[in-house]
Amino acid sequence: MYRRDESCEEFFKTVISKELYEKGCLFNLGAHTLRHSAFVPEVHNCKDLFLGHYPVRSVNQLTVRIISGTLNVLSQESRESGRSFHRFEILDTIIQNGCIDKKTLHKESLYYAMKDNTVNVKTQLEPLDTSFCKGLDIKYSLKEPQSSLVTALSMGTILIDKLRKEKDDLYNTKIHLEQELSSKQKKLVEVNTLLHNILTSRGWLFLEKLRGIKRKVNKP
Repeated sequence: MYRRDESCEEFFKTVISKELYEKGCLFNLGAHTLRHSAFVPEVHNCKDLFLGHYPVRSVNQLTVRIISGTLNVLSQESRESGRSFHRFEILDTIIQNGCIDKKTLHKESLYYAMKDNTVNVKTQLEPLDTSFCKGLDIKYSLKEPQSSLVTALSMGTILIDKLRKEKDDLYNTKIHLEQELSSKQKKLVEVNTLLHNILTSRGWLFLEKLRGIKRKVNKP
């Protein structure tokens, strides 16, 4: 029924044509921008097309979203990076209080994805106009998302399994490098032994004496 005033919006969603998709153009995380391996796609603001975006719908939905999102981000980079900053703030609330209260839910619905949560957010009554639609059959389930505990357990299991695999890969790499190092150390010992034998040989000592005599003769 209500929406934020456009002056409050800092991020926007992008849509993509079939032509660009077939050329290999894809969405970046969050569908805020586009990317391509060969060129930088141009993105233009569309003044006549509006998207009904409902990122905050219920306490349970937001809790599930925050837990799964922050665990996923933390598995890729540190929380100091600034990415998904709004999610970490709510995650701390969940950790401290065990849940998201309705006050936090309301605040998050107002300040979602805004860097400054101290500004006065203006809202306006603008019910979604569906008069132009011929049919509004719901394509997706109306069921509430799974519980936050199930989300935490499933995401935790996935990430732990991923970290275990990475640990195994690192361990195998470590063993391989240690074997290479051991082999090179053996070769180094062999080279040093050979060098020592050469430097202490009679032929080498005799040659050094000749070089010393030659330097004295050539000395001005």
